[in-house]
Amino acid sequence: MVKKIGAFFISFLFASALPLYGADFEKPVMPTFQELKAAYTSTESMEATLKQNATPEQNFIAGLYYFYQAVNVDFGPHLRKGIQKKYNERAIELFETANKMAPDNPYYLVMLGNAYGFQVTFAGFPAFLRWASQCRSTLKKAVERDPYNPEIRMGRLRSNVHFPYRYYGSILQEVLEDYDKVEKWIRAAKSEKTNLSSKELQYFSDLESELNYWTGYYFFTEVKDMNAARKYLTGVKAGSNPYPAAQKLLGKIE
Repeated sequence: MVKKIGAFFISFLFASALPLYGADFEKPVMPTFQELKAAYTSTESMEATLKQNATPEQNFIAGLYYFYQAVNVDFGPHLRKGIQKKYNERAIELFETANKMAPDNPYYLVMLGNAYGFQVTFAGFPAFLRWASQCRSTLKKAVERDPYNPEIRMGRLRSNVHFPYRYYGSILQEVLEDYDKVEKWIRAAKSEKTNLSSKELQYFSDLESELNYWTGYYFFTEVKDMNAARKYLTGVKAGSNPYPAAQKLLGKIE
């Protein structure tokens, strides 16, 4: 089973502000939450756009919009869970539509897998086992479609770290593999481009911090290997989004 806790969607609070650029720094495939909010001022405007342009890409964009709305919802606690569930269910519907129209697109698959994983938060037994299984199998397909894509690897990592090691010990190898692939991509991208701009340098710094945080988080909360957790958590840089959370965990280790 997957932990039914808020930490699952907190990972996307970090992610929604952090697009992944290729080595040539072209526009990322997945827009940020901020970009979507600027383009679509309401769910009504998103639905109107989708009605006029129901392409696979537009279904995916709409799915992202609802998914980010679900994980970033700021209503009071007595309303939050119901609204999150409603938004995430709509995201699943849209991602599934995009995937049916373009079944080999790894971006559609990775976000569908993440939405399945988030749905565990709202499901009781035994339904949450089905959502967890769909999450795992869909994320696996996404990585198989594009194994060297750091954006896909990070998408799987953000979900995998919330699966209990006690029941899903096999995920450890995936976490280490995703960490290795993204870390190598960062080093290669930095070495291939000279005269990095301040924006580019900040991007790599933020990505390294997020990568180290979620890997350290997994070793701390699930594997219970404090030495490994410390190694990764100390790689989270001051000033980054996950830095306060990393320091909190390091305080518990020390």
